[in-house]
Amino acid sequence: MLSFHLLKRNWRSGELKLLSLSIILAVTVLAAISVFTSRLQSTLINESNSVLGADAVINGSQLHNPEWEALAEEANVKHTRAVNFASMVFAGDEMHLASVKAVDAGYPLRGHFEISKQAFTFEASAIQKILQGPAQGEAWVDSRMLPLLKIKMGDQVYVGELPLRITHVLIAEPDSSSPFSMFGARLLMSYQDLPATQVIQPGSRIEYKWLLSSDSQSDLQNFLKKLKPQLSEHQAIRDVNDSQERVGRTLQTSQQFLLLTAVIAVLLAGVAISIAARQFSERHTDQVALMKSLGASAAKVRQLYFFQLFILAAIASAIGLLIGEAMQQLIAISVQKAYQIRLGDAQWLAYLRSYASGFICLIFFALPALWYLPSVSPLKFCAAN
Repeated sequence: MLSFHLLKRNWRSGELKLLSLSIILAVTVLAAISVFTSRLQSTLINESNSVLGADAVINGSQLHNPEWEALAEEANVKHTRAVNFASMVFAGDEMHLASVKAVDAGYPLRGHFEISKQAFTFEASAIQKILQGPAQGEAWVDSRMLPLLKIKMGDQVYVGELPLRITHVLIAEPDSSSPFSMFGARLLMSYQDLPATQVIQPGSRIEYKWLLSSDSQSDLQNFLKKLKPQLSEHQAIRDVNDSQERVGRTLQTSQQFLLLTAVIAVLLAGVAISIAARQFSERHTDQVALMKSLGASAAKVRQLYFFQLFILAAIASAIGLLIGEAMQQLIAISVQKAYQIRLGDAQWLAYLRSYASGFICLIFFALPALWYLPSVSPLKFCAAN
């Protein structure tokens, strides 16, 4: 209790206010970055099963050999196909360079679509999960497409020569491996409608995907081994591990960059903590000398001052954690609206590490300046008076 009363008395000095603000700054930056990156990592893990929409995918700039489909059926391997390309999408006088995906029946083999009748929504009650793509004559579009083309649900858009009716907003999709595409908003259509668009011509830049899955991983791996020698130089096999590795490396690089920013902020806050602690120590030399002249031991003095700083760090770290949580929530909302993804929950360790960072800053930056404060001689108070 004495430490708490001394803390309230010493709060009037500017040193403790600067010290507490520095701790709040350090914890806020670490909390915002640590919790947000933890949510990104959680999202990656939770969505790993549907990251490809299948167990394996044959990617290439040319269509797969139709004879492979019979071989896949003999090997008890399910298959379907999809095509990705960029195309201008028209609605009246408006146009937009969209990222178009045409999917065949049975797509996806793993995962599901999330669609809605409302644009830019993340409310679970407004989102429908579905295991198949749009029917012929229909199109599902990214929420961004509606304001870009100045259209609404039920309107028609043209992909090449083919009119398609907008029936749903596409909230999430399997195989969303390129959410940051250089092209615009996504439009999803049926593979059967693709010839009628007349957009695929010789020389067009197309990405063909042949998706494969099987209940027996050994059957799938044996089939891929037989298929691999027949692939052309323009085709490649992708599986979930490859995709996760690439996304994981990107996430790790981004996390390291953000943590570097946090380290710089903590170091700057640490300098302020060190300066404030030194000024606090110098201002309390007479007070310590008085306590020692009244019989207080060095251990008792050190305990009183350490408990003061411990209480201050506990309160400042809690405030910093709350502010950091609010900041990462704002960042997460912006990311969700911009890229139509829903972030998972952060691990509790991210909150614990962020809260503990306030005490760590205190130990390494403030305590060195205060450690020798109890060694002040009682004669200093007598000399001052």
